[in-house]
Amino acid sequence: MKGSIRTEQKCPKCKKAFKKKTLPGTTATFLICPACMTSPSRLFIDLYWKGERYRVWKDKRGNLLSSNEQANRLLEAIRREIDDHKFDPSHYFQKKAKPFYIRNVVEMWLAHNEQRASVDDLSPAMMQKKRTHAKKYFIPLLGDEDIRDIRAMDLHNFRMSLDLAPKTVKNILSDLSHLFGFAHELEMIERIPPFPRVKLQKPPIQAITEETQDKIINAIESHNQPIFRFLKATGCRPSMARALMWDCVDWENQVIVFKRNYSEGELREVLKNKRILYFPITSELADILGNVPRSLTGFVFINKKGKPYGKHIDRIWNRACKIVGVKIPLYAGVRHSFATNLLEQGVDLRVVADLMGHSSMEVTRTNYVQVKMKHLADVLEARKNYGSDRAVKKKGG
Repeated sequence: MKGSIRTEQKCPKCKKAFKKKTLPGTTATFLICPACMTSPSRLFIDLYWKGERYRVWKDKRGNLLSSNEQANRLLEAIRREIDDHKFDPSHYFQKKAKPFYIRNVVEMWLAHNEQRASVDDLSPAMMQKKRTHAKKYFIPLLGDEDIRDIRAMDLHNFRMSLDLAPKTVKNILSDLSHLFGFAHELEMIERIPPFPRVKLQKPPIQAITEETQDKIINAIESHNQPIFRFLKATGCRPSMARALMWDCVDWENQVIVFKRNYSEGELREVLKNKRILYFPITSELADILGNVPRSLTGFVFINKKGKPYGKHIDRIWNRACKIVGVKIPLYAGVRHSFATNLLEQGVDLRVVADLMGHSSMEVTRTNYVQVKMKHLADVLEARKNYGSDRAVKKKGG
């Protein structure tokens, strides 16, 4: 038999040792005083395993063994683990198990990601999300669990406890998956349990025509218009336009080099996708950049106070939209609209992917598939109408 239930207590009434009894037809052992019918309130499992003797006083959650029923359940669980060659004594001793508690694994994981952020391998925005997920969800809901004991059912229960939007739930589970991947790399766990899947319905891309873009930009104060005209002409992310400096405007080779980005208000010498992007200087861009006054800051676009633009450019855009009577966010109004208008004009998907700086053409195809389908439908409708017109002329002729 692997292990037995014992106690160091005596009967509180007669002061005699508790006697061991086994329930008929089972292996369950109970300690009881036959004379007083009392049971001990502190028990332990005496275990001899691989040449070592262990006294287990607590379960994996750190609860003291205070009843015969609790001790028997734990002993049976230990026996199963031994039979399955999965028994690890450190699960049952707080000092040895403590490093495996999720709250402590989270601390190591955050420190690892802080180091990544310090060398620009992780954006400040992504780092802030990881901190938030750890503080609000991982530690409160899973903090005292041993990461080695987490199974698919536990992750399912965790997912069901999140009464949040599907996109937020997906982001939280993604970070939790990264946490388990980190633990797996450190060989703290043998395998990563399967994670719940969250299906998202992709919202349709919002876009406006170039005419509507011009109306909105014309409703903006003249000193703020250049950066918005630049966004319309390049389709770049607003954070990239805000970070653009004159050293990245190569007049000789007629190219703009995008290599800086803003994240959480911090200027970074790396883009979101960790690539350097190049954009040709067209006559429209040459006109925009040629009329922008140089500043001592080195930034191409500065506000009325002579400083680089911050996130307040969203408010400037929204005010102009209200004047025009259009409701669309800045990102969609410039970046999504740039790609959409090109595709609707019949520009090849590869060219659009290059201009947008997407990591692959598949990203462009996925994001703007409905635009492509609309364009193809228009082509087919035009072909159908052309065929009908020919038939009418032939009949009349």
